[in-house]
Amino acid sequence: MSLTVQINVSGSAPAAAAKLRGIMSERAGLNNRVAEDAQKFVQAYGANTSATEHKTAGTLGATPSGHLEQAYQAIQQVSDGTSATLLIPRASRLRAAFGGYALVPGPGKKYLTIPACAEAYAKRAGEFGDLFFARVGPNKTAILARDLGGGQIQTMYVLVTSANIPEARNLLPWDTLPGEATRSITAYCDEALTSALRPSPPAL
Repeated sequence: MSLTVQINVSGSAPAAAAKLRGIMSERAGLNNRVAEDAQKFVQAYGANTSATEHKTAGTLGATPSGHLEQAYQAIQQVSDGTSATLLIPRASRLRAAFGGYALVPGPGKKYLTIPACAEAYAKRAGEFGDLFFARVGPNKTAILARDLGGGQIQTMYVLVTSANIPEARNLLPWDTLPGEATRSITAYCDEALTSALRPSPPAL
């Protein structure tokens, strides 16, 4: 998704307007400022959002993994003379901010492993050496389980061939980003214009 901010220069003193147009024509510095400010803004937003996005961990009674917070901190920014861009980690929960999608097993794999207990949450099935495959219940649901002895088993993972991940637009601050970009541009121009119009010190 791209955002466009339009800046019109009007109503300024001729000298200031000319300076401001010159500042606006040098887009590399401006875009760098916008990209840096946007990165900080989104990561600060993410620090608050990730603190409340623990539905699966809460359901299982597990300790939150911190994966979402790490995804926010992994957001990078790049800029040049034509654009300012945020790079969002695709292989993360943040993908859902751009719309729903179907999650499927990776190459050479048949199933996705969905944790079914707190011990399995945020861990790979391969980290356990005592799991076995079974089908249980009237629907013959595929699972990975652990033998507890005495004829008892513990379901560690439910196995599925795909999972539909719903859109979670709230994971990124889409509605407030344009305003933040405008504030960043305004601050950059104000600072640059103040510096450009500051009288030069007298020669010694």
